[in-house]
Amino acid sequence: PARDCLACCCGGMPPIIQEISGAPTGAAFLAAAGTIVAKSLQPGEAIVVDSDVIVGFEKDVQFEVKQVGSCMTCCLGGEGCYNTVLTGPGTVYLQSISIDKLMAQLVTVQQESDSGNGGGGGGPVDTQHIDR
Repeated sequence: PARDCLACCCGGMPPIIQEISGAPTGAAFLAAAGTIVAKSLQPGEAIVVDSDVIVGFEKDVQFEVKQVGSCMTCCLGGEGCYNTVLTGPGTVYLQSISIDKLMAQLVTVQQESDSGNGGGGGGPVDTQHIDR
């Protein structure tokens, strides 16, 4: 269907969705970053999110990709052209920042501290700076 093609090209999720199964009392470890939120959706209740924030969702939750705005909105608004719509019933698990975005932020902070813009890396303070 067209929806599946749109989801694959623009949603970033379906090609890599993995199913977790096992005993109802088992445990699973998932990679996520930032604050993790579990949102319980009622039947027919929908939440619109960026696909980068999705950690997981239950089998009964429907996953769709929805176009947001126009090409002009995408180019001038700084946002993407597509969002993910998750429709209940079921629980969805969301993260406040994706691991990729977190790593990009950490690299930026490290580069700034290496160029002399603060930080110091936690090492000993240089006494020449104190004596000024």
